Amino acid sequence: GDEAHFVWQGESALWKKTYRLECFEDRFEYTVAVHGTGAVDSVNYFGGDYAAPDRGSEYDFADFYYPIIPLDGTAGYHFKPVFEHRPFSWLSVPPMFVYAFRAWNGPLETGGGILRARPFLDGEPFLVHNVDILSNLDLAALRAAYRPESLGTLVVSDRKTQRYFLFNGQMRLVGWTNLATGEVRSPFADIDPAACRKYAFAGIYQLSPKVFPAMEGLGFSKRFPVVDFFLAACKEQAIYGYVPDGLEMVDVGKLDTLTLAEDFVQRANTRLTK
Repeated sequence: GDEAHFVWQGESALWKKTYRLECFEDRFEYTVAVHGTGAVDSVNYFGGDYAAPDRGSEYDFADFYYPIIPLDGTAGYHFKPVFEHRPFSWLSVPPMFVYAFRAWNGPLETGGGILRARPFLDGEPFLVHNVDILSNLDLAALRAAYRPESLGTLVVSDRKTQRYFLFNGQMRLVGWTNLATGEVRSPFADIDPAACRKYAFAGIYQLSPKVFPAMEGLGFSKRFPVVDFFLAACKEQAIYGYVPDGLEMVDVGKLDTLTLAEDFVQRANTRLTK
């Protein structure tokens, strides 16, 4: 029987792609070769929908290419959504002809994640809470302790650990230390760790929207630990520690603490039902 072979190429901001469609009498074979930087964590060959307010893709596309021009003529063969990784990014293609790829260059870490979420957080103070922490923290008390003139308020405690934030007498952040290694990090050259108050970070904090221009001003972008930013920013702008009364915490990011977490939740539920 007759055979037909089609090859076409497309280029986006991330990759060069070669598409090959081979049609046979009883089947077809379709392949895509991708060349570029970054790893491909998902590929959707035959998905997509037309652009309309109630339609979109189940994928969270950062970058895509399609081989036809949209009916409204507003975009070319390749474009980006309004926000990177925007849920339900609209596609303007028939289902057969969307070739969408998403790059994955590793975790953004907490600092990079906060900066990436700026469009949703900018404008007023916001809470950051590590997902692997369970606690009995009174969030209303944290909000009351927050100082609007500061960059943020960090929940800390006097639990035993190896790594501590260092605070001065006014509970303003001045540095960090690792007791096991003796390492001290601080923007203050004359810091004396022995004269500082040492508290363990709880992974819960309230931040001012002023952190976003502060991050940019200090050269933080894309991927970075939030602690690195705190230690760089605390020289010029105040970041305070808050020690809640009776704070209980469980780190559920470790297998050996899951039993403790279950007990913690059961005790909390018991208190709520009384």
